[in-house]
Amino acid sequence: MKALKGMLLVLLAVILIGGCYVGSVVLGWVMAILTTLGIVVLVVIVLLHETFTYLTQSSKKPSRKR
Repeated sequence: MKALKGMLLVLLAVILIGGCYVGSVVLGWVMAILTTLGIVVLVVIVLLHETFTYLTQSSKKPSRKR
C-alpha cells in the first residue's frame, strides 16, 4: 500500500511538473502571439490615426498652398 501511495505521489509530481512545463510553453506561445498581435494593432492604429489627421488637415485647409 505504501509503494502504491509513493508511486501515486511520484506520478502526481510528474504530472504537475509536466503540466507546468507544457503550460509555460503554451503560455509562452500565447504571449508571443498576443505581443505580435498587439504590436501589429498598435502600428495599424497609429498609421490610421496619422492618415486620418493628415486627410482631415488637408481637407480642412485647402487654401494652404506653398
